[in-house]
Amino acid sequence: LLFSDVAALAGTEPDWNKALSSLQKVRDTFASPEHINDGYETKPSKRLENLLHPKYKKTTHGPRAAARISLETIELECQHFKAWMDSLRRTAKP
Repeated sequence: LLFSDVAALAGTEPDWNKALSSLQKVRDTFASPEHINDGYETKPSKRLENLLHPKYKKTTHGPRAAARISLETIELECQHFKAWMDSLRRTAKP
């Protein structure tokens, strides 16, 4: 989901901007951010751990990056995620 906006992701930490082109290359290789999950060593969090310095920490950086990217952008880029969120929203309505 964080590959929905690699520029916003790279802005999460000041030094991460150095990896912007590498992040964009990963994103451009796949039809959507949801497709960036083709194995344990190439799952999104592993890719981020390998590309970003200081090292990406899922529980620390994930929420901060997601907030920078915005739920609206993530839903625009990730249709399966949007469908799941829409389902939750329908369930939550009285």
